[in-house]
Amino acid sequence: MTAKTRSEAHPAPIGARKARTPLAGKMREPKPAHRSSSLLRTRAGLLNATKQLSGPLWVAQFPGSKSIDDLTPKFRMCVEPFVAAMVAAGAKVTISATLRPPERMYLMHWSWRISHSQVKPWDVPPMPGVDIEWSHGSLAESIQAAQAMVAAYGTVTKPSLTSKHGKGTAIDMTIRWKGELTVKNAHDKAVTITSSPRNGMNPDLVRVGESYGVIKAAFSDDPPHWSNDGH
Repeated sequence: MTAKTRSEAHPAPIGARKARTPLAGKMREPKPAHRSSSLLRTRAGLLNATKQLSGPLWVAQFPGSKSIDDLTPKFRMCVEPFVAAMVAAGAKVTISATLRPPERMYLMHWSWRISHSQVKPWDVPPMPGVDIEWSHGSLAESIQAAQAMVAAYGTVTKPSLTSKHGKGTAIDMTIRWKGELTVKNAHDKAVTITSSPRNGMNPDLVRVGESYGVIKAAFSDDPPHWSNDGH
């Protein structure tokens, strides 16, 4: 008896269809993936899972200093007696920033620009060590998150990427007083200020600061900012 082959021993069921082999030139091309506008806005197609989305939680990262001690020695020797003179005269001085790390300047600068529609979130250049995802998948959500960051930072004007704060030669301080203020300048001369406003923008107080080598910012849209050269 002749040995049966496998196909003879187990014949295919009647009516079974043979597997079709695709013909050359007949294969269908795959359809292009749907490209939603939100995915396009992320540039890569998907949000980077290794990064953290922008928002007010970033404000606690890379903290800056509020201490006069962190200023450069030369500028500190100017600021200390000026602040002491104002306090002795009865002014209230609140320091909000001195030395600021570059990572914080990066976050403050780009959150401001995004929030004011000066740049698209997906066009912001990355910074090594700052794993932030500026794009939330839609422009509106990205701007909203940036605005929340600006509010949390308390930013009043566009921060510079090359701020004097990064060099320890600038200080942000809010200065207020009531009535007259008699403050001594660097030459130990008493200067009585009766003019307004009764804050750091007062031109008479600005001149007192100049005598110490603490110069009021040349730009009027940043009231707390003083530095070694007015920038």
